[in-house]
Amino acid sequence: MTSEAIKIPPGGETPRRLADAVNNHAGFINYGLIQSRTVAQLANEPHEAGRMFFCTNETGGAQPVFSDGTSWRRCTDRSVAS
Repeated sequence: MTSEAIKIPPGGETPRRLADAVNNHAGFINYGLIQSRTVAQLANEPHEAGRMFFCTNETGGAQPVFSDGTSWRRCTDRSVAS
């Protein structure tokens, strides 16, 4: 999937036109679901700031993790996922 700018209709346009613009680019949206990964799988994911996953075997139990651009961190305490 290639990335491209999503053209949002200007202010004053109908909500339906805005929804159409979003729906035309639904491939760029993960439908509100956070994909699952194990700690080992996270090591193979690029560290792009803002990416999130649900880590299923994180220390202390399964929980969401995010990338700060350098490491995968737990959302609960911002410690590096392990």
